[in-house]
Amino acid sequence: MTPAKSFCFQCLVSYREKAEAYFLTTFKRKFHSVCGNLYKTSFWPTSIRFLVISPFQRSKNVPPGSVGVVRLAGTLQHDTSQTEGRDLSSYKSIETPSIQEALQRPVRVRFAPSPTGQLHVGGARTALFNWLHARKHNGVFMLRIEDTDQSRSTREHEESLLQDLRWLGLDWDYGPEQATTDSSCSEELKRIGPLRQSERGFIYQNYVKKLYSQGFVYPCFCTEEELERQRVEMEALGQAPKYAGTCRHLSSAEVEKLMASGTPHVFRFKVPKHTKVVLHDIVRGDVSWDVEATFGDFIVMRSNGVPVYNFCVAIDDALMGISTVIRAEEHLTNTVRQILVLHALGFPLPSYAHCSLILGEDRTKLSKRHGATSVNQFRAEGYLPEALINYLALLGWHDGTEQEFYSREELTKAFSLSRLSKAPAIFDIGKLRWMNARYMRSLSNERLRTIISERLKSANLLYPHVDSNDLLIDMIAEVTRDSVELASDYEYQVSKLFSYPLEETVQSGEAVELVEKGGGFYELSQVIIRSFQEGTFPSGEHDDHRTLWKEWIKRVSKETKRKGKHLFHPVRLALTGKMSGPDVGDVIRILALAKGKSDKLVSLEERIRILEQFISVRH
Repeated sequence: MTPAKSFCFQCLVSYREKAEAYFLTTFKRKFHSVCGNLYKTSFWPTSIRFLVISPFQRSKNVPPGSVGVVRLAGTLQHDTSQTEGRDLSSYKSIETPSIQEALQRPVRVRFAPSPTGQLHVGGARTALFNWLHARKHNGVFMLRIEDTDQSRSTREHEESLLQDLRWLGLDWDYGPEQATTDSSCSEELKRIGPLRQSERGFIYQNYVKKLYSQGFVYPCFCTEEELERQRVEMEALGQAPKYAGTCRHLSSAEVEKLMASGTPHVFRFKVPKHTKVVLHDIVRGDVSWDVEATFGDFIVMRSNGVPVYNFCVAIDDALMGISTVIRAEEHLTNTVRQILVLHALGFPLPSYAHCSLILGEDRTKLSKRHGATSVNQFRAEGYLPEALINYLALLGWHDGTEQEFYSREELTKAFSLSRLSKAPAIFDIGKLRWMNARYMRSLSNERLRTIISERLKSANLLYPHVDSNDLLIDMIAEVTRDSVELASDYEYQVSKLFSYPLEETVQSGEAVELVEKGGGFYELSQVIIRSFQEGTFPSGEHDDHRTLWKEWIKRVSKETKRKGKHLFHPVRLALTGKMSGPDVGDVIRILALAKGKSDKLVSLEERIRILEQFISVRH
């Protein structure tokens, strides 16, 4: 097969605009004769002439600018005398290249999500594997948006996907936000064209026309009722439902008559007979299909002029020069259709790597009932991007060592598609949390201060004006570091530090031994109140607070003849309202530093007032 020629997207747009401008100044009734003459003129390069399509033929059901904006009916030229019955049946076997063969080409990979919801961790792992493969081999990583499902795709979801990928640090070389018709864009980007499928409609139209003119696809006029009747009959015979090929053998005259009458139709690809497709999958090994036995002639374009998913994917992978398709196992069944389309058009086939599924701990497909499943959720819960990247890399891949923690550079160096496992990967949230805790403890002071400041202000625990370099942030970081596993834990920990639930703690029965006679709570509470009133209590406002606190504790111990838990437990309850927590002296320091920076804070002065009132009522 002769490989399809590459083309420049910007040139296609330019020529199409010229053609449409010309047609708009011509009487609609003269369109076909004008189009025929313009198509033949030498003004149009051979590789461009197929794009001269009348704007008067825009579908009434599909808005301008969307996928498939131009109907094909009435514009196709099909010489049935030369191509009747033509398909790929002359090929007994169609095989994809191995990874070794694919690596002989420049490495170009893509992540192609559909913007119909949040980025799932499975999609994030696919993006990561593509990114690692590209970066290891100095290749190109492309981000393509597959938004052919216009009813569910939104720009809001697309922007969310982009934000999540940026947060993970998975940068792309070409993406949907880059203009492809701007004079300042690169020649490579001009050649690739838009990276949203909804903006590539006329490209897909071109290739449907090309396949039709060569006899690889045909119009199918079967109604939904006829197709349903075929399905029922096949199931009754114990056969897997597939299209029976009813319209495959229509004569040219029959096709022209049905088209002239405006009969709705789709375009189907002629599935070859006696042909086997062999996929040398990098992960799953060799997978083969007897295509005729597997499915019938499949649709490449719907009756409303919108191309189907598998057709768009095949065309895009080819025109973008994708060398290896790395995606989830669930796409395995799509591959054979895409291979047939690519082969019919003469494009080189990429190699494929279908990654294992990600399952929950109950061995069922990971879903919302297992908890957080989207990158956005994990981000909100306080997981760090480096921890999530590290964990996702280990879901279905290992380098044969016992190493568990990898920097991004180490992952890039160690990663190999040949080390991907075909066994399902189990998502262990406990291990991810443990891994995140390790990363939290290794953060630089600057990064940690930024995280704490942003989380606390987002939770309205601190006023917006509080800077990340504030001494309060440093103190919180120091006091809570060993008790934090997630960034969101700071919200809980600081909320506890700021609160004073004395009444609730006593009523819960936790402090029964302390508040009973001889427990020391009332005695030490009176000592604290008196010291505060006399101005000898260490209020936390001095830089040497820890020294002052230790000296005060020694004096109280000597005065009350108490030490150890008989001293510290009553003091903790009286000053924090809790039975456990960080060092009480550090809590007092935090209360002092937080003055005027939060409306959620129960200050030291307020605590003393509540404590005094509590004692007067109960003792």
